[in-house]
Amino acid sequence: MIVAGIGLYLLSNAQTLVSALVAATVFFLGVCFVWPTMLGFVSERVPRSGALGLALMLGIGVVVGWLPALRGMRLRIVDALRRVA
Repeated sequence: MIVAGIGLYLLSNAQTLVSALVAATVFFLGVCFVWPTMLGFVSERVPRSGALGLALMLGIGVVVGWLPALRGMRLRIVDALRRVA
């Protein structure tokens, strides 16, 4: 989970193509081991939730996972608009 967070932080601050690819690789390494574990935990511990439980985990993971990247993009857009105005 920490590796995925570091990858998202690096991805939101990437300036070049190479740094974006390195950051995406770090993010991938963090997510590829954590995501199946979370889905397995939900399906084993809360089996009655079924597909809805897994879909909720997916939605929450996507929303929470992209918040730092979206914040970084928003800050860049605001800075660009301030320079124009």
